[in-house]
Amino acid sequence: MRLFCKDSNVRLKIYMLFAVGLVYGGFSSSTPDAIGIPEMLIGLLLVMIVGLRGAISPITSFTTSTRGSLLLPILQVSFLYLCIVPTVYGLAFNQVDPIDWVRDIIPFFYMFLPVLWIPLLRQNPQAWTQAIAYVLTVIGTLFAIRFFLIDDISIQEIGRAIMFGDMNYFPMDPAVTFAAVFSMLEGFRALESRSVRRSLIWFMLSAISLASLAAMMVRAPLILYSVVMIGRVLTLKARGFWGVSVKVITVISFLSISIVAVPLIELILAKMESVGLNAKDAEIQAVIDFVLSGPASLLFGTGWGGTFLSPAVGVQVRFVHNFSGYFLLKAGIVGLAIAALIVLRIYPCLVYRWVKAHKPSIRSYTLFNSLHAACFVALSSSFFLQANYKSLSFGLVLAIAMLTLDLFSITTNTQKIGQAAHLNGKSRESYSSSSYI
Repeated sequence: MRLFCKDSNVRLKIYMLFAVGLVYGGFSSSTPDAIGIPEMLIGLLLVMIVGLRGAISPITSFTTSTRGSLLLPILQVSFLYLCIVPTVYGLAFNQVDPIDWVRDIIPFFYMFLPVLWIPLLRQNPQAWTQAIAYVLTVIGTLFAIRFFLIDDISIQEIGRAIMFGDMNYFPMDPAVTFAAVFSMLEGFRALESRSVRRSLIWFMLSAISLASLAAMMVRAPLILYSVVMIGRVLTLKARGFWGVSVKVITVISFLSISIVAVPLIELILAKMESVGLNAKDAEIQAVIDFVLSGPASLLFGTGWGGTFLSPAVGVQVRFVHNFSGYFLLKAGIVGLAIAALIVLRIYPCLVYRWVKAHKPSIRSYTLFNSLHAACFVALSSSFFLQANYKSLSFGLVLAIAMLTLDLFSITTNTQKIGQAAHLNGKSRESYSSSSYI
């Protein structure tokens, strides 16, 4: 991997981020039973990466650029509010278990990593974009491999049965979905540039992550992966004899995969028929009922560490299978407003960029197009369907989404746009400033 970076300090922190990815993907999980040596090492490395400047940035560094809109200063103020108010309310008034508070506050810092990383990401956004993407791919691949190392998991049973593994739920992590989609799209990009060996490596990485998703039958990522792949196949840019060969081989491979995937599709349909939404609609209604039960609940929710009886799980839990619903539960109406701002500012932009990448007028499919699609698919589950937003991977995906959408007010002239395009070896038109946001 060649990083577009000459700053030795940035390069050192990027290497530290790769170390975080290796420890997290190889020895930890998004739902660790306790804080052990891997988790402490991850925390130490992240603190060193953020540094003092990043830690105090929500207080001392407010964005004033008109091109970046008001998203960043609002998120900085929101970070301070969510650090203080739900903590005080949860511990002092709701008297939550301190262990439950810790299990909520650490994921909260993960979710707001982009805010803490504002000074860092602005130093060399192109290098950080590449690095975070590759780190997520490492994490996703390692989680998928570890899933298949569980005793009761067999790759031969994919399409025949739903395999849950242990309580780590490795395939549910956003990094696994990101790795599956990003690696697949980078494989097609490599094919277009006539690099067969590189494309095979990318497709192999994608297959590993995709297999774990299929084994656990994580429906939304599987369906969206298929949609993204079909769209990519239909817009392959390879030309001449090589282009015809690539398209023929791709179509044959796609048809072969479709035939093999028939049992998997039948299993997905059977699961939809038997469990539907897994009572997630009833869960949201239960959160709304709780919040509307009194003025304190409406304003403050439960606070960090608070629990509620979830119809989707059947016991008292600290999470909701919906990003906005979670913040409504933990921080009341203010938390809901903050979460809705994040979702509405980022998700529609990712969908728009993904759709736009398939227009005939776009001459080349770039790294940023791959990242937009991978973030779109990964965040679809995190924002709306799963509780995997309480993970380090979610914060990393969110950071990439904000970087590629230029929400850090970085791309302000054509020279920097040209630097971003240089990463892809493609035309400048494929990645522009925030004019499309």
